[in-house]
Amino acid sequence: MDNISCISSLQAVVENLLVQTFSEEQRSGHETETSSHASERMQLPIQSIDRISSAISLDDFFQKYLLKNIPCIISKWITKDWTSCKQWSVLHNGRSLPNFQEFLGLGSSVVSVADCRKREFNSQPKEDWLLKDYLAYLENYINSGYPKEQRCLYLKDWHLTRDHPDLKVYSVPTYFSDDWLLELYSHGQPPFDDDFRFVYIGPKQSWTPFHADVFRSYSWSANVCGKKKWLLYPPGYEDQLRNEAGKLPYDIRVLEHCSSEKKCPISIIQEAGEIVFVPSGWYHEVINLEDTISINHNWLNACNINAVWKFLQMELTEVEKEISDCRSTMTKNEWSSQCQV
Repeated sequence: MDNISCISSLQAVVENLLVQTFSEEQRSGHETETSSHASERMQLPIQSIDRISSAISLDDFFQKYLLKNIPCIISKWITKDWTSCKQWSVLHNGRSLPNFQEFLGLGSSVVSVADCRKREFNSQPKEDWLLKDYLAYLENYINSGYPKEQRCLYLKDWHLTRDHPDLKVYSVPTYFSDDWLLELYSHGQPPFDDDFRFVYIGPKQSWTPFHADVFRSYSWSANVCGKKKWLLYPPGYEDQLRNEAGKLPYDIRVLEHCSSEKKCPISIIQEAGEIVFVPSGWYHEVINLEDTISINHNWLNACNINAVWKFLQMELTEVEKEISDCRSTMTKNEWSSQCQV
């Protein structure tokens, strides 16, 4: 997910969690460790991503990936019992294809659809559709051979589990179960009446531009069917890609086979049934190589709470800087509230 909402509310919660979880001395030590890891990553770029082909212990996953902020791919054993993997896809000539019939009962759902052939700042313009209308478009687009003169539309950030809580189509893997965002937003009362659990549905060559995840949270993405390509950079490496104005690129596919090793992204292919774990601050771009359905969560816990807090503080500082000319017209409380709108 690349859209930020409820920053002020989450910032208050994160601040409270930090106070509860860390003493000043512990926080200082953690910051030093984090800086050390960042330095090591800059000196020793990660060239490949581990593929976990069979179950490992939660402690091993915690030590190797969560604490070290390192991505990985978990093979399809992790999703083999999911209802979604059994019902949302069909096999055709050895390929896993979307089974749109399974969604017809949810046709009145309102979903967000992005136009992958248009750019709006560093994202893609979105509009709301009824799910049944999007599925009709998608079937026609696919059956017509993905015509370039038509819009390539990608359903993103569908809150399926929030909107249909009785629909049990997957289970959260144990490795990702310590989810403070889910605990926070599970009460259903404003401002915590949203969630960060999503379904994505898109045709071949639909894609998500270069970004880091909301709040600098962790994310996991399970491919129910289809195939994706991921292009990733460890935290800090994205700065090498900024232009003279300090802006990051919109599309990094041109860098996939670049001559400079430092600027080449890490490229991985995600098959049907596999889960990609994306740690905090890893910028990435995702391209659907086939018609694809995926389930995605953004989440945070004690391992990355410090990174999330630093990001929120940095965002607040940037906002204060941008509207500093208005400060004299407000009281202290008004200024604080306005900066966190």
